[in-house]
Parts: sequence; structure tokens; C-alpha cells
Amino acid sequence: MPRKPEGQTAAARRPKRGRGRGADVSGYRVQVRHRLDARRREGRPHAAAEKLVREAGLWEAHGRFDEAEEALIEADRLLDEGESEQELTERPRGFVGYSPVGDPGVPPGVDEDPLANRILLVGRLLTLARAGGTAVDDLRAELAEAERAFRAGDRAGARARLDPIEVEIDRRREAPK
Repeated sequence: MPRKPEGQTAAARRPKRGRGRGADVSGYRVQVRHRLDARRREGRPHAAAEKLVREAGLWEAHGRFDEAEEALIEADRLLDEGESEQELTERPRGFVGYSPVGDPGVPPGVDEDPLANRILLVGRLLTLARAGGTAVDDLRAELAEAERAFRAGDRAGARARLDPIEVEIDRRREAPK
């Protein structure tokens, strides 16, 4: 059994929960175990977290739910340390037939990247402007520079190149011919 630290723990200061406390801890242990199993399948086992989950099972078996929960919280924290933080993304709302690709919270792929879609949109606006008789060849070259910056990972540079292109497309389309 793991040794209990001296003094009052954070779990001991929390108000005790009513019946069903064991089920809560058991469910949490299953969730942490699931994360460990996924890491093991990926070839990234975590021995310290595995040990804490085993200890939590022992605490739980003896009805010591606070200690079990502390061990699980620590195991969960250890697992979080090895993971990159998920980017929070907003999914478009109100689009008919929109089906997001990938899991929420995971950075979107190039198909859903807002900047990639903006580059695509500006390209389509240039095509439309050209079809309407507006000269846009110089802007097409600027768009190519924005695309290169985006592919190189320079998102700020790509945005900085796109903004003036959009303004210039509008200015040229509104100008008398």
C-alpha cells in the first residue's frame, strides 16, 4: 500500500461525498486505465502512471476512496505531461450539411484550417474578378507568396499578405472601367 503523506491532504479537506463514491472512483480508474492502454498500443507506455493506477485499485479495494482518487489524479497528471495541449477550435455553426473532420479540440487538418480556406477563397475571388474583366495578375503573384508563407508555417506572414489582396480586389472591382 502507498504511504499516506503527513498532514491533511487536499482530498481530506474536501467534503465527503455520499453513497456511490466507490462507483465514481471506479469509473475514473477505468478512464485513466483506458488512456494508459491507448498509450501502450501506441508504443508509449508510462510505468509511473501504471503503478499509480494499480495503487488506486488497492486503495479502492480497501474502501479508501480519497487515497485512490489522489493516486488517479496524479496518474492523470503524469499522462497529461506527455501530451501536447489540444488547440481549442471553433466549429462553424449554421452550415447546412457541415460535417467536421477530426475530433473537437484537435487542430483541424488543412481541409478545415481557416487560413487555408481563406487562401482558397481569395484565389476564387481573383478568378471571379478576372472573369469580370478586372486585371488581377499582380495579385495572383501576391497570393502565391501568401501560399508559400502558409506552407512554410508562417501563418502571420500569410495573413499579412492576404489582407491587402482582399482590399485591392474590392477596390479594383468597384473602380469605374
